[in-house]
Amino acid sequence: MNQSEDRLMRRVLYTAGVAACGTVISAVVYYTMFLVELKAATETMEKVTGNVQRDTARMVGDFKRNAEVARLEALNKDARDRQAKADAQHAEAAAKEAAINIAAAKEAAWDRYYKPSEKCQSYDARATMDCANEHVRAKREFDAKWAAGAITQ
Repeated sequence: MNQSEDRLMRRVLYTAGVAACGTVISAVVYYTMFLVELKAATETMEKVTGNVQRDTARMVGDFKRNAEVARLEALNKDARDRQAKADAQHAEAAAKEAAINIAAAKEAAWDRYYKPSEKCQSYDARATMDCANEHVRAKREFDAKWAAGAITQ
């Protein structure tokens, strides 16, 4: 080979070497950029996954708390309803007892109030019209005074 061919060959090899180096450098740069983008994407995915997990855990916790609150409210309502029913039954029983006591007191007051006249004291005389009328008049007078509060127990 002569010198001119030798120079040409060197230039070809030099150019091929530069081209190969450029290709390698381009591949390294491309690969590095790929790794940087991959790392950024991985970090974003991890952040999103962490947010989803945190949000899911919060939602599950909220759901459990809401369910417990609803359960306790239902129990409280049930207890209030049972207490209201028991109170109503006690009030009804007390009202019945009061009515019975008032009726008994009125009957006792009537027994103290009404004394038949001497002619109506015998058993046989009580069946006469005069004695029946006397009893009715006395009963009406007693009822009016009782209603007005003039006669007490």
